[in-house]
Amino acid sequence: MYEIMRRPEGRHADDEASAFDAPDGIRLRMRENRSRLTQHGRETFTVLILLFMAMAILPALQGRWLVPLFALSTMAALVLALEWHQRNPPPEEWLELSDGRFVWRGRSRAAVDLPSYWLRFELERRGPTDCRLVFHHRMQRFEVGHCLNLDERREIAPILARALAASNHMR
Repeated sequence: MYEIMRRPEGRHADDEASAFDAPDGIRLRMRENRSRLTQHGRETFTVLILLFMAMAILPALQGRWLVPLFALSTMAALVLALEWHQRNPPPEEWLELSDGRFVWRGRSRAAVDLPSYWLRFELERRGPTDCRLVFHHRMQRFEVGHCLNLDERREIAPILARALAASNHMR
């Protein structure tokens, strides 16, 4: 999921995006899409667990106790993994191209601030299911959009190329 933002005049930036305060250019927030389970999805998941457990009861009646123990531990591990995944914040990245500057904050939270004059954007396609958004700055390489899916990367590539060209033109 990505969101293109521009800060309106007079509006204060929040702490999270304080490094991205340029009034012109493009500010992009990229975040992993994590849709929560709806009530219907939870009910479906519960029914599947009950069916799985019902099928594990038949071997238990024949004296094979490892099958229901394995089924219980598998379902418990799945539920714990879903809960852990839901509690962790989704990874996100911030990117700004404005006034001849490239500012990027990735998952490590270390901000990269470089002049965009030497910057080159490239869309790397290694196959039909692989698409990478890469900025090259002299000898450095920055891959952005780790949290986006394949379709979102394809959508955002021309936007980034135009924003880089506009940022270099503003200088």
